Amino acid sequence: MKALITHRVWALAAGAAFTLAPLGSPATAADDRCDRACMRGVMDQYFAAVFRHDPKAAPLAAKTRATVNAVELEQGSGVWKSVTGYGAVARRYFDVPERQSVFFGILNEGSEPVIVSVRLKIEGRKVTEAEWTVALKEYGGLFSIEGLAALPPRPDTPIPAKDRPTRAQLIAMGNAYFDGLEAKNGAKIPHIDGCERVENGVKVTHRPRNAPLGALPGAAPAAAPPPAAAATGMSGDCAADMETVAVNITQAAHRRFPVVDEEAGVAMGTTIFHRPPGSTIKRNLLTEFFVGRNEKIESIYAAMFYLDPSAPDNPGWAVR
Repeated sequence: MKALITHRVWALAAGAAFTLAPLGSPATAADDRCDRACMRGVMDQYFAAVFRHDPKAAPLAAKTRATVNAVELEQGSGVWKSVTGYGAVARRYFDVPERQSVFFGILNEGSEPVIVSVRLKIEGRKVTEAEWTVALKEYGGLFSIEGLAALPPRPDTPIPAKDRPTRAQLIAMGNAYFDGLEAKNGAKIPHIDGCERVENGVKVTHRPRNAPLGALPGAAPAAAPPPAAAATGMSGDCAADMETVAVNITQAAHRRFPVVDEEAGVAMGTTIFHRPPGSTIKRNLLTEFFVGRNEKIESIYAAMFYLDPSAPDNPGWAVR
């Protein structure tokens, strides 16, 4: 599984070996138009080429850029050598106006599954940007292939128009969630009662409050709870217990919302969670999928990578 990130050279990244690129620009020609079916086709071609380890077979633009976990990906390296096929979960979202698409789910690296988010920018029916967030079990923390695969599948059809949040509302929901984490205040989050949150396949909502979730990389081992703790009940929904959930988060930094799929009611947000001063817990690089209905968050899914302490505090893409 380490093959996914063996291309990583933090010294180069920290020395600004790459230039942050803007995420979107207006379409410039009629033949640049690509609807949902077109974008799905380009995405399918891209992954087929990845699985064959053949960048030349991919619909890549002459000038293209890619990152894996915020670090520049050399064409033909890393995921191009290791990823072999689709896993049990494959969700696709499309932002036609911004010419962006994203895959969230499970891919196989040989016989080992990994949880990924892969954003593609498509111009002239070619991929100009590829942004991979890859969750790795060996890095510790929250991770469950089985948990993600066991979740009920989301329908691959548009939600009813009457229930669709607008683009602005979907982005506002995501920002409100990040604001609520920073403030340790769930009252700031517009949510449907009972909303779920799933992090790297682990459902962190509606579970026994003292059930172990997995240690955060860099954190000291937790003391065993007292026997009476088992009787304290269940945790709440995606806006509950913020003072506990976000105790190790001081800022949701470098926020971006590059993909908003209004038909699906989904916004893709990215951020880096900063830790309290002096904390040894690793920062999180996250891709979050906010699922909205009637102007409120219905569920949240995250693909997370625990950043090396020497990694730059930068997602690798410009915030706009």
